[in-house]
Amino acid sequence: MPHTLSGLPPIQPLQNGMGEIKAKAGAGEGSESLKEAQKLRHACSELESLFIFHLFKEMRATIPKTGFLSGGKGEELYTSMLDAQVARELAAERGMGLSRLLVERLEGKTGPEKKGDEK
Repeated sequence: MPHTLSGLPPIQPLQNGMGEIKAKAGAGEGSESLKEAQKLRHACSELESLFIFHLFKEMRATIPKTGFLSGGKGEELYTSMLDAQVARELAAERGMGLSRLLVERLEGKTGPEKKGDEK
């Protein structure tokens, strides 16, 4: 019978014993593949943020600079850091879909090889 302590949710007994504990903890082979998948998603997200950063950089280069409000090297450094951070956050939160496509392709879920396998 489940017990409660001062408003905490009841403790549920294990149904499958040690197998359930291992599954919940991610022990065994699954945890290594999970870590590799997380590393791949992180790397693809970083690549997408780098791509977005360079898009921002090239878009800023198209804006004509006037001598009236030019901030010099300090402004360039600040806008570069701002663009890098905005690109990181954009890629992490929503992105452009580039990291998702890269992950799918690198994991082997899509691509020309898979189209031939479906026959």
